[in-house]
Amino acid sequence: MFNGIFKWKVFIIVAGITLLVLGCATHSAWKSSVQITELKNSYILTLPTSSVTLKFPKGGFLRAEPKLGGGSANPRYFNFQDKKTGLIISGWFEPEELYPGIHELWKNDKKSFAQSGLPIPQNVSFEKQSIWDVIFYSMADLPNMRANCVLAGTWIDLHISLRSSSTDSDTRLSEFLSLVKVEIKPK
Repeated sequence: MFNGIFKWKVFIIVAGITLLVLGCATHSAWKSSVQITELKNSYILTLPTSSVTLKFPKGGFLRAEPKLGGGSANPRYFNFQDKKTGLIISGWFEPEELYPGIHELWKNDKKSFAQSGLPIPQNVSFEKQSIWDVIFYSMADLPNMRANCVLAGTWIDLHISLRSSSTDSDTRLSEFLSLVKVEIKPK
């Protein structure tokens, strides 16, 4: 009924609307755009106003710029896709005071999914992985992970998904998340 690309597009719009609603109170300093540095083996993302960096392995990831409106129009939004592995990573940098906590975030997401006519998420579970508050779920039989962390005044909200499902999907998502590093910028 819902193919992976459609589900992905609708998720970006729904998540973006959620963040835009939360972001109404955002300080003007947080209106800056995400800065992406491409190194030989990794990407490093940050905001000029943030005290942290997000780093992940470059692998086969390429920047994707979906023109979906909603969250993809947010200057703090990023999106990368690896067509070979089927991994997609996207997310936002936000001020830490906008993070409502993982359970409240999920409650808001479920309402947005229902209002948008998306399928009900299945196989939902919550975990703590290192610094990350994690939600695993499948939507239209495709594996997804929301991973959120707050460090040094910054909330990073990641959405990691796979274009196809397998018995080890959650493990693959967790293994990738373990390679994602959030660090405080040197002064």
